[in-house]
Amino acid sequence: MKKRLTNLLFLGSALALTACMDGPQVPPKIASMPAWSPTGDRIVYVCADDGPFISSGDPAFAEYTEYAYEICVMDKVGNHKVRLTHNKTVDKYPVWSPDGRYIAFIGGDGLYTITPDGTSLHRLVDSRWIQKASWSPDGNRLAFSECRPEHAAQISIVNISNEVLAPLITEDGMSSENPVWSPDGNRLAYQSSAGNCWGTWGFNDSSRLRVFDISNSTSAQITSNDLKYVYGVSWLSNNDLTFYSQGRVPGSDAIQFYLYVVNIDTQEQSKQLEQVRYGRTYAWSYDKALIAYDTVNQLYVTPSSAFRPTLVWKHEGLVQDLSWSVDKQYILVSSSEPVTWTLNSQYTNSIWLVSQDGTEVTRLTEDR
Repeated sequence: MKKRLTNLLFLGSALALTACMDGPQVPPKIASMPAWSPTGDRIVYVCADDGPFISSGDPAFAEYTEYAYEICVMDKVGNHKVRLTHNKTVDKYPVWSPDGRYIAFIGGDGLYTITPDGTSLHRLVDSRWIQKASWSPDGNRLAFSECRPEHAAQISIVNISNEVLAPLITEDGMSSENPVWSPDGNRLAYQSSAGNCWGTWGFNDSSRLRVFDISNSTSAQITSNDLKYVYGVSWLSNNDLTFYSQGRVPGSDAIQFYLYVVNIDTQEQSKQLEQVRYGRTYAWSYDKALIAYDTVNQLYVTPSSAFRPTLVWKHEGLVQDLSWSVDKQYILVSSSEPVTWTLNSQYTNSIWLVSQDGTEVTRLTEDR
């Protein structure tokens, strides 16, 4: 049940789950986890017109009776929406291959690829425990982490012809999760946490950032200390990683998220945007010149070379994902907005397009 709840939370569930729910509940439409195509003309995302349906009777929150999360594609202005999958399982974390030929996603029973027109659906890995996958730069392989109950998570690689390599990264007493390829395809950055993989995504107290060298099968710890809730790991270059992590505001009991950059050769770790309080969602532009970040109900853009923030959007929702268009003109925003402010509030998840200067704000997905 705990694993099911974690999955639902990371999909941006539209319901406040309670034990006293009276009969099936149907949330508003959901649109989340958007990702740009390599050419920047299309967007893949998770969509749900109805469901998940939830019934009462389980004292540990609720029992899930049916899911309806699918993979959808639309153009960059929100038109020509097409549903690619048609099943009743949890489809999530879609990501384009670098050459744009495929979209990989995690289904309820494995790791899948599908072509952008909805044909050639193919299951690469048969497992209901896969967490997330990352494409190699050449588009021929996927690294993924697998989290079986009461076991440490491990990382494997599969190529698009279905050859799964033996688990690539396994560490005694540690869970290895969330692999991300370096731009040259020679290394994988990943999150390492003590214990089994229950809740590593959101509930583990501390994590370490490590890098695995594929050529010689060696792994090295990059961060010099345990970090609270590591998010958003990505490569700025073949030698530099960026991520954000929770920290305490100096001289205060307040908690905020800091954006970090770390060099994997020198292990020199520096804070970026440490002035930003309460922000926990960041995105670097493709040329690394700009950073978008969100605080409470406010989206900002700042040059990465100096902290000169510009407010580009005031909003009511909780921002979950940010990503830049290739041409650096727009920011793709996934947001969760309350429908009602009641004890059992419902939320609707939507996708927005915000221009770099804030002069254009477009909702790409519709209300219920």
